[in-house]
Amino acid sequence: MKTMNRKHIQGFTLIEMMISIVVASLLSIAVINTFTSQSSMYTVQSQRNRMANDGRDAYEILSRLLRQAQIGSIVTATTGTTVTIDFTIPTGYAIWPNNTGTFANNAIRLQWDSAGSNPNEIRYANAANIAALGAATLTTLIGNTTGSNTQITGLAFVQNASNDYLLTLRARAGGNGPSATFQGAVMPRN
Repeated sequence: MKTMNRKHIQGFTLIEMMISIVVASLLSIAVINTFTSQSSMYTVQSQRNRMANDGRDAYEILSRLLRQAQIGSIVTATTGTTVTIDFTIPTGYAIWPNNTGTFANNAIRLQWDSAGSNPNEIRYANAANIAALGAATLTTLIGNTTGSNTQITGLAFVQNASNDYLLTLRARAGGNGPSATFQGAVMPRN
């Protein structure tokens, strides 16, 4: 029987095995950290894109509604944390969401509240006239108060010296995500 010589047996020593395990662990940690970082950046970018689109859409909806307002009918009020914009649209005009039959409900209320029961939403109501808006039910038009959805964090509608109005809307992605301001002049109907 032939015996093997110890000098010819090849293999890894314990130290070599430990070094290779440490190197493999470090590489695994680097790959996991890179993946986590990329995933986090994707999430933030996705929130930013959604917020920018939602904010732009919200600004467009509001500015289109406010452009239809009769200039002498616009009343803005700020009470505590609530901004309210009431206005009328000429009778007979089919302005969303007043889209049925003789279009008599031409008074519109837009309301935003940074606190209260519906924070960070713009709510909407319509009625036959401005006086009836107080009893009208408000429904959410824009914004959301939960999770990572777009929240409306500010609304202002201020008349300038040239009789046009400056509409400012601030939006934020989620509770502490990126934010943006949308602003422009709005000239209501004469």
